[in-house]
Amino acid sequence: MLRYALSGTLLLSSAASAGPTIAVVGLHQEELDLDAQKAAAAKIVAAIDGTGNFDALSPEEIAASLDGREELVLTDAFLAHGRKLLADGRLQFQQAEPDFAIPVLESAVKELAAAQPYTPTQKEYWEALVYLGASQNMVGDQAGTMQNFSAAAGINPERRPSPRQFPPDIIETYEGLAGGMQDRVSALNITAKSKDSQVWVDGVPRGKAPLTVEVLPGEHHVLVRTPYGTSGYERIAIGPKSSKDVEIVLQKTRLGITADSKFVRTRETAALYEALSDHVKEADYWLVTGEWQEAIYAALYSPAADSWSEYVRVPLMEAGDDETVEALDELLAMIDNGGSLKRDAFAESAIPLDRSANELLADLLVQAEVPVDTNAAVDDKKKFPVWVIPVAVGGAAALGGGGYGIYRVATHDPNQGRIVIQGQ
Repeated sequence: MLRYALSGTLLLSSAASAGPTIAVVGLHQEELDLDAQKAAAAKIVAAIDGTGNFDALSPEEIAASLDGREELVLTDAFLAHGRKLLADGRLQFQQAEPDFAIPVLESAVKELAAAQPYTPTQKEYWEALVYLGASQNMVGDQAGTMQNFSAAAGINPERRPSPRQFPPDIIETYEGLAGGMQDRVSALNITAKSKDSQVWVDGVPRGKAPLTVEVLPGEHHVLVRTPYGTSGYERIAIGPKSSKDVEIVLQKTRLGITADSKFVRTRETAALYEALSDHVKEADYWLVTGEWQEAIYAALYSPAADSWSEYVRVPLMEAGDDETVEALDELLAMIDNGGSLKRDAFAESAIPLDRSANELLADLLVQAEVPVDTNAAVDDKKKFPVWVIPVAVGGAAALGGGGYGIYRVATHDPNQGRIVIQGQ
């Protein structure tokens, strides 16, 4: 996997940039395995660097930049639509419009549940269940209220609705139900055919398989990852005071499942690259390329403009890397001399690629190690305070590009970090 031992090292970017930086993370093409993806990415990187007007940001450099924030990218990418639905449903609830809130929150619960196999977090999923149950309570649907409050209490027995968000009667109903479940504990006996299988249950890291995890009755989400590019997931229902054996089947890790809808593919592609750009600041553009309708489609995503370029289509002949390289001239010509997308180059949306068909990107993002806590209410993305130190490297200062910033990046241990020097 694309991992780098960077702690205690200094990363120094080049003194001068040839032009806008284009990030490359492989192709969305089912036929390419990891080795073929790496070879294709290297060819595309070389072609971009060879222009003399643009710099490529390679998959290895992207991995080094992320360095521990991969899980945040996955969380942002897979939860984007569910989070939006949750925000809309929450607003309807707060405005005492339960009839409008309920269908939106039902969709939010469905979306956030569907993300559980790919990102170990249940913070928003729990919230969607509680807001849905509370909205159902407002219209007198006690069965729906009990069902969703029970599901929420099952995946997070410790959390309770906040008095700042819910009225006292809702909190009393929830706490009464959750309290009554505490003496009905059950057990999941989890196994997987890898000694290095890291297990999450309902978004909480539990250790390595085999292991037994105590849970409350109801539905639970079991995610397993290994350092070998494999993972597995099961959605398990268990009754009170019972025990269930759960063997997780490990398969090649993928970024989701193939969506049939063009609209859904477009939304998923956009969410993935927007999430990447939020956590990798070195890229001016992201090259998004892959197979669709027997051709290679390539486009650029601009984080600064939060916009997509028009696509370039090249008929697919073989691996797709040569087709992407062929598309580069036309694609890079959409960027003006100032580094911005030309006014006539903007597209309305992303290309409808298969998010799951990029093995290189899956290898880069999905980790077996315990990540930062994406269930925490605090903002885990923030960095430590920034110290700016002027550094002259080569002739950069004379060219006006020699300012460098030095900052400490948070690691899993709040008392440790790594020092990064980054060019400006």
